[in-house]
Amino acid sequence: MEKKQCHYCKQPFEPNHGNRIYCSDECYLAFKLGKQTENNNIMKQCSNGFLKNYRCFQELLPNSGRYSLPLLQLLKKGFDQDAFYGTVIDKTGTPWHRVNEYMFSINKKDGQLILNLYKP
Repeated sequence: MEKKQCHYCKQPFEPNHGNRIYCSDECYLAFKLGKQTENNNIMKQCSNGFLKNYRCFQELLPNSGRYSLPLLQLLKKGFDQDAFYGTVIDKTGTPWHRVNEYMFSINKKDGQLILNLYKP
C-alpha cells in the first residue's frame, strides 16, 4: 500500500488498510479529544448566549405581551442575535426566533433595526 500522511500529526505512515487516516491510536485519540473540546466550547458559548438573551428578555418583558426597541440598545446589554433555538415564520413571512417562552424578530423601520419581542 502507498504511504499516507497522518491526519493529525502530518507524519507519513504506511496504513494497514485503505481507510486508515491516522498513523496510530494515539493520534486518533488526540484528534478526537481536540475536536470534542472544540465542540464543548462552542456549546458553552451557545448556552451563555441563550442565558444572556433570556435574562435581557425577562428584564424587558416579565409578563405576557409585546415590546419593541432598537436592536442597538439591546446589543449594548450583551444580546446575541444568533443565540436562539428555533424559528417560526408567520403569515407575513417574518421569521420569529425562540428563546424559551419568548419569541423575537428583527425588522428594519425608518432605517433602523428594531427588535420585536413577544411573550404569550
